[in-house]
Amino acid sequence: MLVGISFGLPRQSRELKAEATKIETERKAEHGTVRASIHYFKRKEGNKEVDGLASLKSFQTEWKAKLEHYARFPYAAGMKILPAGVAEPFFKVNDEFEAKRPQVWTDWADDVYPDMRQTAPQRMGTLYDPNDFPSLKDCMERFRCEVTVVPLGEAEQVQRISSLSPDMAELIKSSTDKAMQKASEAAQQKNWEDVLKPIQKIVDTLSKDKAKIFDSLIGNVIEIVDLVPAINFQGDSKLTELASKAKEALATIKPDDLRKSKEARDATLATAKSIISSFTPFARKFA
Repeated sequence: MLVGISFGLPRQSRELKAEATKIETERKAEHGTVRASIHYFKRKEGNKEVDGLASLKSFQTEWKAKLEHYARFPYAAGMKILPAGVAEPFFKVNDEFEAKRPQVWTDWADDVYPDMRQTAPQRMGTLYDPNDFPSLKDCMERFRCEVTVVPLGEAEQVQRISSLSPDMAELIKSSTDKAMQKASEAAQQKNWEDVLKPIQKIVDTLSKDKAKIFDSLIGNVIEIVDLVPAINFQGDSKLTELASKAKEALATIKPDDLRKSKEARDATLATAKSIISSFTPFARKFA
């Protein structure tokens, strides 16, 4: 199936076109060279700039990343392909974030927004316009977190269209086949990149004299190889072999052992290098 993942945030700034034009005139600059705007939800605390939308942004960023862990392949018009094998965890994750959304919004609306609204005249000075400052209702309407699901057309549907308009049915079938072929090839290239990338990260990290080892160093590898059976669209036997070897060789390695033991680091580095060396030639055909 196809999914669309769309997010939106409250208005963050207003363009200062009159002020920009004035600066261009005074400085004799070419028209259109000056960009001036003022932010509604940013303020200075010492030398640090505080973003009042940070909690909403981080929530949406995490939500999007969790969904695109499963719906990771671009299709067309901003849609993503969601393999049937990972549909269940995709919708489970989406439901979890949907359940959290009201509280995230309420916390922002109750704690952050009133402060930003109250301090706006002081922060924005003469550029403050109470009629233009975003209302809480406007902010709520723009705080969008939408997931749209579109099932791919079935053969019976094309047959029905064919009975009404053979030319249209052929056009739909041809364009869909081309789009799916293009998406499938791009997906397979991404699969190879996504599996090899965290293994290469192990090589890069453990090759350093003083490596900082996070728990995710091994976890990121296992997380992606566990998805391979569901996302290997083309049934690529070498990709399956890569995932199997990576999991077999790395799944039992504990980050704490890598932090404590040089021998463990050296052995893991050698294993990761061997995997990269063995499978990179097969990945290159998708580059």
